[in-house]
Amino acid sequence: RALFGGFNGLSGSIKSPWLANKTATYEYSGYIIPEEFNIAKCHVVVGVMSNENKFLNAAKISLEEATASVTLNADHKVMISPNPIYGTSYIQVNNPNAEDLSIKMYNNFGVMVASQNYGRLSGLNSLPIVSDNLGSGTYFIHVLIGNERVVKQIAVVK
Repeated sequence: RALFGGFNGLSGSIKSPWLANKTATYEYSGYIIPEEFNIAKCHVVVGVMSNENKFLNAAKISLEEATASVTLNADHKVMISPNPIYGTSYIQVNNPNAEDLSIKMYNNFGVMVASQNYGRLSGLNSLPIVSDNLGSGTYFIHVLIGNERVVKQIAVVK
């Protein structure tokens, strides 16, 4: 385990102003993972704090996902409607190049709660999200289209 920047994090790692629904990135290269660690069991936990040291959001992802080279925020390809979700909603994915498509859903603690591999889909597809087995709260939808990753936030309301 390692805690970079202490309990108050790394000040200035996200440039101001940071707007809601925008992606921020930060590259940290000051840590070498010991050889005896099992990389497959390593995770990165990221938290975002306000200037008043209050947590605004957090996520846990695998080390593999955190270090992957993918393009983020290709918003023109993915849309979720309606959001918030009261029962069933739809992810609309425009995939003109017939690339492999998979979707993973994570709760606010970074735990994967759903996963689906759709294989090669082409054109505009409307894929259902059914919230019957989900509790009220915030979830993150990771849509992987070929080598491109799009992350969307949804709210489930019961």
